Amino acid sequence: MKRRYAIISAVLFIDLLVGSLARGMAQPTSLPVTVEISSPRSMTQDVSDSFTGQLPLSLPLRFQVGRGGWRFIRFDFSSPDIELIGDPSTGQEEGEILPGRWYAFRRSFTLTLMIEATAISPVSVQYLIGRLPDGGRQPATAEQALQLAAERRVAVQGEEHYVKFFWETDRHLITVEPSRLHFLTSEGTYPEPQKLSIRGDPIGWTFIRFRNIPEGLRIWAPKTSAEIATLEPDQDVAREQWLGFKKILTLQVAFREAAKKAGHVNMVIESGEATLAGDTSQVARAAIEAGRVRAHGRPWVTPIWWEPSSLTAIARMFIRDVLGSSLGRAVFIGLIVFMGIMFARFAGRYVRRRRLSRQSERAQEVPLGEGSQRSGRSGPRRWRWWRRWRAALWPGRAEKTALVDAPGEDFSLLQRAASESAHSDLDLTRTIQIHTKELLKIEQKLVALEDVALNVYKINDRLDELEQKLQSQPQPPSVRELQEDLALSLDRLNRDLQADLEKSIQSLRARMDQLERALAQQTDELERQREQSQRDHQQLQDVAERLRQWALADRSSSAASRSTSPSPATEDRLYARLLGLIFAGHMEGSGKQAIDATIERAGETLNRFFQEELPPSSELDDVAERVAAIITALETLVRELPLEQEVQPDELRRAIERARRLHREIIHIRDQLENRQLELDLHIQVSASPTGRMIFLEELGRVVKEAIDKFADPRAYIEQRLDRLVTEELIAAVDFCDHQVAPPGQDDDLERRLKELFQAAGVKAIVPIPMEPFQPEEHNIVELVAGGRSQAIARVIRRGFLYNQRILRKADVAVYK
Repeated sequence: MKRRYAIISAVLFIDLLVGSLARGMAQPTSLPVTVEISSPRSMTQDVSDSFTGQLPLSLPLRFQVGRGGWRFIRFDFSSPDIELIGDPSTGQEEGEILPGRWYAFRRSFTLTLMIEATAISPVSVQYLIGRLPDGGRQPATAEQALQLAAERRVAVQGEEHYVKFFWETDRHLITVEPSRLHFLTSEGTYPEPQKLSIRGDPIGWTFIRFRNIPEGLRIWAPKTSAEIATLEPDQDVAREQWLGFKKILTLQVAFREAAKKAGHVNMVIESGEATLAGDTSQVARAAIEAGRVRAHGRPWVTPIWWEPSSLTAIARMFIRDVLGSSLGRAVFIGLIVFMGIMFARFAGRYVRRRRLSRQSERAQEVPLGEGSQRSGRSGPRRWRWWRRWRAALWPGRAEKTALVDAPGEDFSLLQRAASESAHSDLDLTRTIQIHTKELLKIEQKLVALEDVALNVYKINDRLDELEQKLQSQPQPPSVRELQEDLALSLDRLNRDLQADLEKSIQSLRARMDQLERALAQQTDELERQREQSQRDHQQLQDVAERLRQWALADRSSSAASRSTSPSPATEDRLYARLLGLIFAGHMEGSGKQAIDATIERAGETLNRFFQEELPPSSELDDVAERVAAIITALETLVRELPLEQEVQPDELRRAIERARRLHREIIHIRDQLENRQLELDLHIQVSASPTGRMIFLEELGRVVKEAIDKFADPRAYIEQRLDRLVTEELIAAVDFCDHQVAPPGQDDDLERRLKELFQAAGVKAIVPIPMEPFQPEEHNIVELVAGGRSQAIARVIRRGFLYNQRILRKADVAVYK
């Protein structure tokens, strides 16, 4: 048995030696100068590379990006022994990159990866790309972009990606559970399959291969996915063939046929790495087919035993287990303690019997004692202990020797001893028989204990072998090292927090000073406007009082009142002046001269407006195209809706009609501006009351002012009408589609048509993806459900909308508890 174990160990050692030499020959011969990370739109290519050389070292990472506005990047590190140096926003090679913090950039930049001497292969740098929300205005500087990022207005783009580096190492990069397999076979039946879980890199791809698979043993993957493994479902694993997976690979191990005899083999599972330019299964399969996968890390040895089912096999299987070995140690220690207790009980019982027998013999030898006392001491002092022990072992012989050897003056003692010798011989014979039986029993127990001791020695040898294997495995870091690492991390985190806090306090103080100055300016402006409004109000009250007096004077029939009341021409002139005041905007003084000056200025303003200040018709071209695109998107949406009725729904019909009216109005206004011929369409209600003339003139002035305002700034007028169309009819039409056709995000064709409509109207829909984190700025919780990650979105109940950088409505979602 020992020879067989020695041969197996030698074969494994030679195999590992050849594998390590092969891995050393497969390593690259030079260090890459710069690792390029590029993509046309965004950095979405995962990179995995290897190198040889001495640690520590610095490695440049160049991020190639396309054109566009401001983007943001956030880093995270897999090991505290690596760090990034540089600044993405300025491109300078100074400053340390902090994990979990957003950095703004808008062009390519280079960072330096520092790998310390204490780093353990592999190491990786994870990064996440973000952009500003669609429709948001791009900031001018990096400080403004970082301020937007601090306000949590960064939209994550894509998933988290990584840059991974590895080099030669002698530690395990994979973990196999269970560490050993034991099959119990029986004649005519197949052993039950056992599960084998292999845990690899938690980020990227891990490659493994089986160096030796026993004949008749089948290994396959029962359930897998093409996105996380290169192995198809129910496909057998071949010997010496690389296969890739992500995170955890679950395999099944079973026999193809019934095993006829017992056997044992050490199955070697070798880990590997490959230089990849992506994170898809196609890239991993291409690396395997091209032979770019090379061994990396220490191989994992999994012992496999199979033997016929029996009590001995079950016991051996139990002993080989970690729990069984611990229980075996406890049983061995308990057996030793039990044997000691039993031996102490037998020894105590034997001593008590000897003590009683000696006391009985001494009681019979009382007369002999008198003669012996007269005979004096016999022999030197050093022989007393020997006589006592001999008397305890052979009581009859010792007493006879003492009586014969002891000289004395009274020789009558020998005669009495001779007379009682027959009784002493009978007692001695009985005592010898009793002790002989006890010795036979003790001999039988010793033989049984010898067999137990042999089994204990075998168990002890097995325990020593397990201890050697445990000692050969890598030891975890000590508590002191963990405490030192924790103290360094806390110190670094404290410094970073203090620096960020100081910067935040400085920016907050500057912002508060700016707000205080703006508030003071607004306060002064409001005070001036309040004083001006008070003066205008007082002037209007004076004019109203004057009009009331003139109206009363007109109704009176006295001659004095007729002489003082104004004539109709005077009233018409006064109303005309008021109309001019309405055109001009407000009065700045009081009295007749101020009114005349205001009317004259209003006339000049109207003349200049109609002659010079008409805006060009080209200002409405883009608005007309935008409304036309909205009409086209709505008509396409109505045609392709899977509705049972041929009649258009009211929500969609109203939206299309209002959009068409707005488009006709835009074309009409643009033609008037282009021809310089304005048509004022006035609608005024006329009353036959005594004050109807004044109401008519006031209403006339208001309508004319509105018409002039429309032509003074036609773009603002049309955009106001367009905002009402988008925020009322358009959103009502989208809600109808979500309720009657399909819920938000469920129908791809509907979402595609709605996306075209949103792009034409300048609206962004807020439709979060399931399992996305809950964001209170854009989401509204209406239901709590169970069964998922806490604070993650389960489904979308009603979509939200973002228009002109403001949220019209938050999305109603159901969130996991």
